[in-house]
Amino acid sequence: MGCDSGSCDSGSCDSGSCGSNRGLPPGMLQTYKLSVDRSDGYIVWIELDRSGPSPRITEGTRRILEKIRAENDGSRVWGVVFGHTELKPLYPEIYGLGVETLYEVHSKDLITYHPEAYASCIAQVIVRTEPAAFISAHSPRSVEISARVAALLETGFVPRCTDFKADGRKMTFIHRTVGERTASLEVTSFPQIATVYPEGLPEAPDRTAQGTVIYWQFDGTGLKTILG
Repeated sequence: MGCDSGSCDSGSCDSGSCGSNRGLPPGMLQTYKLSVDRSDGYIVWIELDRSGPSPRITEGTRRILEKIRAENDGSRVWGVVFGHTELKPLYPEIYGLGVETLYEVHSKDLITYHPEAYASCIAQVIVRTEPAAFISAHSPRSVEISARVAALLETGFVPRCTDFKADGRKMTFIHRTVGERTASLEVTSFPQIATVYPEGLPEAPDRTAQGTVIYWQFDGTGLKTILG
């Protein structure tokens, strides 16, 4: 499997070599969209439910990815997930939901939720990949993270959307206001950041696929001691 385009100086791939696309196996450019402009791509935070014996992808995240699949016109889709070796069984499901390149922030410290650390890592990945949008299923944690990412990158943030539409690089977010009035909002700065209520979005059927994982090295930024 190949790397995301560019060098892997901040993260490492599960296999393959980094750098130039020359010499790649036939069909690899098409399969992993390495020749597709990254500027209209999507990044999604893969939120996990860790209440059971093993982590599960939240239903909200599954629906957001299915919505992106429906809206997507061939743009690239990246995912960011936090954890350690316990995440490997989830890879086929994540790829089956449409994520082609998964950035796994590989750290036992981040199995526990740390909003500042999560936001710092996601912002770094966004700077590397330069997507059009960072979208998450609406939850208390996704709002907390997205607001921090927007502040770090000095861009706009639209929380609590009910839907979104894509027109190339530009996106329109549907926002329900007080009194059930509906407004269409556009973020004029990039990346466009939003959280979207998953209720009403299509359910994602079970699929599995192959993709690429890049193990992103956590630099310790934003990690705070949690006092019991």
